[in-house]
Amino acid sequence: MTVTAAATLLEFEEQIAREFEWLGTEVVVPILDNGQLLGLLTFNGRVTGEALSNEELELVYHLMAQLAQALRSRRLASQVTSQQQFIGEVVAMCNRAWWWRTGRARAVCQHRARQLLELGAQESIVRPTG
Repeated sequence: MTVTAAATLLEFEEQIAREFEWLGTEVVVPILDNGQLLGLLTFNGRVTGEALSNEELELVYHLMAQLAQALRSRRLASQVTSQQQFIGEVVAMCNRAWWWRTGRARAVCQHRARQLLELGAQESIVRPTG
């Protein structure tokens, strides 16, 4: 390691130590979902003042990984619910357009589908046949 790299590392470690002191914490464990940082768990050691073992720290890390999976599952379930609502709205709108059988009803249906899909006015909501 070069002298410059060592000085940078030392400065970084000092900054981390100041932040730990400012937070009043001794341990920080990341909560990661597929490499994306969702949050940080911060806590102090044991009430007795004894240091945490590596096995205990690994356990906390794995618990946070399970928490991240639970959060992802909840987010995905919410997305599925939104997609089901979207499909229901599109089907209902298209059914109404079928009964109206007017160009205006088709335009309204397509406009609402664009809104639900969050598409711009120029983007097609149907695939060209060919």
